Amino acid sequence: MSGGELQRFCIARTLHPSAKYLIADEMTAMFDTITQAKIWSLMLNISVERNLGLFIISHDEALLKKLCNKVYVIRDKGLYIKEVKGEC
Repeated sequence: MSGGELQRFCIARTLHPSAKYLIADEMTAMFDTITQAKIWSLMLNISVERNLGLFIISHDEALLKKLCNKVYVIRDKGLYIKEVKGEC
């Protein structure tokens, strides 16, 4: 089983039928950009199909700008909105 297949299996295994949110904490940081794109496509499809909120925790600002409607930054003991686009 490849690393990408293993990651997809782990994602599918953690989805509980009554879940309302998906929390992704640096989940693709160790993968190449092609595998990252495949995993994020899968996660976005799952969140839309199941009407789930998706929280992405990442240091990759380019990824956050591409995927997120809102970006919050934790800095200096505060929480700040950095970006807002589209409907939130």
